[in-house]
Amino acid sequence: MRRWAIAAAFGLPILALGLAAILTLNSAGSMQDEGALLAYADRVLHGAVAHRDFETYYGPGMPWVLAGAFAVVGHHVLVERLVGVLLELVV
Repeated sequence: MRRWAIAAAFGLPILALGLAAILTLNSAGSMQDEGALLAYADRVLHGAVAHRDFETYYGPGMPWVLAGAFAVVGHHVLVERLVGVLLELVV
């Protein structure tokens, strides 16, 4: 019984946050932020390096993570939003 309570204590908040984040996938964030992230990831896929070849307000990891997702799944706004949801759940 104790294991069930521990699993529920950790799992239910993650499930609730994930459901809330997934429900917001169709709503756009800031157009400037989404457009910048999409452009940065595309530039990384073409060999550019963040903070050397282009200026960004984000850390260098986000364009790389998003570029990796684009390389595997393809270029799409939904992919960018799903990566954002996964990062929110990890944090």
